[in-house]
Amino acid sequence: MLSKLKHAASDWLWIRSVRETHSRGEWRNARDYTQYRDRARRVYKAAAPLAEPFDAVQQDYRAKDFASFRTEQTASLLASLHARIAAAENAGEKIFGSSGALLGADAWARMPEVGALLQGDLGTAFRAVFESEFKVHFAIFSRKRGGQTDLKFWHSDSGPATCLNVFCYLSEATPVYGPTMLLPWPKSFVMFEKEKAHVRRFFKGPPEAKANKMAQREFLAEYYRNGIDSRFADLVEQPSGPAGTVVIFNNNVLHCAQPPESGKDRLTLQFRVYPSDRPADFARYAAQGLPGKLPYPAPDALF
Repeated sequence: MLSKLKHAASDWLWIRSVRETHSRGEWRNARDYTQYRDRARRVYKAAAPLAEPFDAVQQDYRAKDFASFRTEQTASLLASLHARIAAAENAGEKIFGSSGALLGADAWARMPEVGALLQGDLGTAFRAVFESEFKVHFAIFSRKRGGQTDLKFWHSDSGPATCLNVFCYLSEATPVYGPTMLLPWPKSFVMFEKEKAHVRRFFKGPPEAKANKMAQREFLAEYYRNGIDSRFADLVEQPSGPAGTVVIFNNNVLHCAQPPESGKDRLTLQFRVYPSDRPADFARYAAQGLPGKLPYPAPDALF
């Protein structure tokens, strides 16, 4: 009985935090991140009202915790970047994969489209979502080969809710390329409400299973998949469009992706971005470049 009461109290505290902060994972310090975001918003002085498509980006994000857009600028810059990368690969360089991070000032200087995106429409979209300035934590290039059989589980990245995952599509973002599917935050939250009780069932299984992290992930992913398929299948969104499409989402929103069809490689430039109480330090980015994947930072960390 005491154990059940403890679980009930813990579950209530957790889901209250998730509801208030939209942060499933970093829930014990989630308010630190949202408080910093609120401070950044208070000091932000927008220069002009939002124009299309960024007014829609802001409205969509407020409703769903994700948004997508494409402009002439993102289409042009990402096409130019794609051509530059293709030339580098033809010359024998490895751009995509774990070694494809934007490391150092050399990569930043060699790929000026990245800085132009951040100082142009992509940066405007970040400000629309955050209602503040922004800072870029890391950037990587990613290639998903067509015809692969491995499926991506429904999952939440579980960082702070102020962390944006950003996918800039160098390839088309049409269904045959398997772009990311997302469940809007209100329904993602419904899935989280019973999650803790479901996970406890996993730990009632054989002792050897408890130490198997992949088995635990699959158990949780099955819970998400079954719930989404039975209750919210018609609400899942797969933002799509030609090359140059950008998708921005709270990394806590439930999301997954199917492999591209055979002969169709999905190519993306990905960022992880946070709100900031001061403008992005592009001089630092130019001097140091953008690193690859890093742990989640403190709310007020400068990068």
